[in-house]
Amino acid sequence: MTSHLRALRYRAFSIDLLVTTAVTGALVIGEFVEAGVVAFLFVVGSWLEARTLERTRRSVSDLLDIAPEEADVIRDGRTITGEPVPAEKSEGDLVYAGTMAADGFLTVRADSV
Repeated sequence: MTSHLRALRYRAFSIDLLVTTAVTGALVIGEFVEAGVVAFLFVVGSWLEARTLERTRRSVSDLLDIAPEEADVIRDGRTITGEPVPAEKSEGDLVYAGTMAADGFLTVRADSV
């Protein structure tokens, strides 16, 4: 089943359904050039979208390839502990709820709530 018919079946209006409706309507009223233009623009738009998505995936993959294997992360725990300087934490170290990363990203796992 094509995507526009599937969208119609589940009452989910997608771009495929809208383009199909526009092309069909243009053909029914005899506007063949307009039907062709709509179909052409849709194909070009889909091609551009696929090309952009592939380039984005390739760029993210390239960025992951140059990411370091190890990194030192300094997290600012002074809001909780009152320490005047940030404390270095490593993978597996305990952090308090509300601890803020001084730089970069912070991923934590809650052991208890």
